[in-house]
Amino acid sequence: MAATRPGAKPGPYGTAGIVLAEGALRARSGDRIRRAMLEDDVVACVVALPPHLFRTTRIPSCLWILTKNKGRRRPVDRRGEILFVDAREAGTLVGGRTERVLTETDITRIAGTYHAWRGTLSARAERAPYRDEPGFCAAVGLEAVRRHKYELTPSRYVSRARAGFVTQDDRRGGLQALTRNLDVLFD
Repeated sequence: MAATRPGAKPGPYGTAGIVLAEGALRARSGDRIRRAMLEDDVVACVVALPPHLFRTTRIPSCLWILTKNKGRRRPVDRRGEILFVDAREAGTLVGGRTERVLTETDITRIAGTYHAWRGTLSARAERAPYRDEPGFCAAVGLEAVRRHKYELTPSRYVSRARAGFVTQDDRRGGLQALTRNLDVLFD
């Protein structure tokens, strides 16, 4: 039985964070469970995590935050909305290229974004209103998720970073272009 405040109606108002393989974000035909979770409005936030975050697997991962209380008893009503955070660029590589560690700054940024979106007491105390941030986060309505066939990949919903902001994918593409140019020059 869920714990309740004195005088409050009992009900399941908890929040859970679950780490899953990145493949859980992509829509597949017949994915009734994901669709039901979205239609029941229990998915609050999806965070795409950086690669090499876990030593025991090379599989890219993501964090899902689930809750049954997106609006009731909250200062900010987020029912019918999902926060997407693209944190694939976060963290620092340690031990060569085999392990990535999220810094305190990274963790604070991700958690602070979620708290600002939820309108929690800590975010209100810091006067930190939520804003979509190109290349990092976006709050999206369920209708947009439906249009994308219930796919939850944050990069689908988070707008591209502003000009002058270079992502790891941009660097990788630039390096490939330079390598092709060098191959042509040395032929």
